[in-house]
Amino acid sequence: MRRIIVYILFITGFTHSSIATQKPIDSTRVISLSQFVDEMRNAERLYSLVNALVKFNPETDAEFEIAAEDNPKKIRITALVNLKNVTFEGGVNISFSNMVFEENFRMYDCHGVEPYYLYFDYNQFKNGIDMRRNYFNILGFTHNTIYNNVKFIEQRVGKFYIETTVFSPNVPKLEKQENKSIIPPYFFLANSAETNYFIEIRDCDFNYRLPKGFSGHVILRECYFSNFTLLNSNFTVPLDLTDATIINKFEVMNNTFGEGIFTGDLQTPEFNTRITWDQIANQKIKIAYDFIDDGTGNFLYEIYQPYSREGISNKDNYDRLIHTYAKLYGFYKEQGDVLSSRACLVEWKDLETYFFGHLYEEKKEMYDFFKWKMNDFLRIFCDYGTNPVKSMIWSFYVVFGFGLLYFLIPYDYAALMDKSRKLKNIKKQETEELPEMPVTINENTPKKSSLFKRIFGFIYKTLLRIFDSFILSLNLFTSLGFGSIEVRGLLLYIAVIEGFIGWFLLSIFSVSLISQVLQ
Repeated sequence: MRRIIVYILFITGFTHSSIATQKPIDSTRVISLSQFVDEMRNAERLYSLVNALVKFNPETDAEFEIAAEDNPKKIRITALVNLKNVTFEGGVNISFSNMVFEENFRMYDCHGVEPYYLYFDYNQFKNGIDMRRNYFNILGFTHNTIYNNVKFIEQRVGKFYIETTVFSPNVPKLEKQENKSIIPPYFFLANSAETNYFIEIRDCDFNYRLPKGFSGHVILRECYFSNFTLLNSNFTVPLDLTDATIINKFEVMNNTFGEGIFTGDLQTPEFNTRITWDQIANQKIKIAYDFIDDGTGNFLYEIYQPYSREGISNKDNYDRLIHTYAKLYGFYKEQGDVLSSRACLVEWKDLETYFFGHLYEEKKEMYDFFKWKMNDFLRIFCDYGTNPVKSMIWSFYVVFGFGLLYFLIPYDYAALMDKSRKLKNIKKQETEELPEMPVTINENTPKKSSLFKRIFGFIYKTLLRIFDSFILSLNLFTSLGFGSIEVRGLLLYIAVIEGFIGWFLLSIFSVSLISQVLQ
């Protein structure tokens, strides 16, 4: 992290020093807002304003205090804008709107005479923004399109919010850099512990992905906020909150994180944290533990990959990631969000199961093998105890499977053969004692039964046998032992196996059910 900050400050510092050597347009006059905008518009290559006062004039600047609306006829500013130690005075809600900045917009050590709310609305910044050490009660960006790098460093504002703004790369501008290599664009926000302010980002689109496959970043690591709110925004690049600290309120709701969110050592309030699980599910929680230079000036994240042989071997990063899951699980339980807490626990345990498998591959100990396979079984059977309904469904499959087995293999085969022998003996005895009995039986026996009776008899016997087989399987599975279970031979062993499986699965079901009831 230190390397990327040094690199950024070196690049921006070099450019700024080269600009400072040029003669500024005006550094002494007191000018109005309209004059300030006119001077920016009329400048050709550079507009530099240093140690100046921009004062609100009610006669000429009323348009800057009106709530901005989108205007297709925008003011085009072709010069690089460099503001340093500029004081804004007069007015309350000042909006610079409907402008197109072709080059970088820089604003250092500027402030507003309190109260001062400064807004940028419906603008296009085609080559980035660089703001440092500015002080305003409110600094807001709404309905803007900002290309390339965005830097907000050590801002001292009461509230900083960005709404309905698109962040994208401007490839032609990037390719004109001195080193002729594309540096991935980024949204970079850094501040010290003294800058304790509110930040709110909503309905924004951070699309810093480049055609050549490079990807930018949204970097808010090591920041210190009183309140942090992020709502309804889309990220096609990683969001880095590593080592950030939020004191009073942390709210992250209804966002899309295409490349995940880095949360290593993120500090959030214990009782005022809201982060919906569905936006970070499916392994979107990540640990970024270093920056690497690919040799062309491109700084890329080195991201911890837990589901790999090399990654799972890194116990320190594994513990950091598990700690993040544990914190999220605790948040959801405190808030009574049962569905999110269950889903979080399942993903947490999936990672733990993979880790146990890695331990067994390394040590080849039976204890690790059984831990691994037990976790694997619990995942399949009941989602690690979070889903008793799933365990009931699996239990039904087991009962049905054994019932089908009993249906196909007569479990009362011995009784059936004994009954057949008894009928033969009775017939033989009656025939010997009464010779005319066979004739009488043949005369009274119908020559041919109806098709309906035969079909009905077959269906009746089949349904009765299905019912008997299912009841037998259910009886054995639940180990209730009602009635006489006359199974012998191979089926006796099958029945014992089903009884053991039933006892084991029902025990897990009971624990899972009790756990959910207590929650």
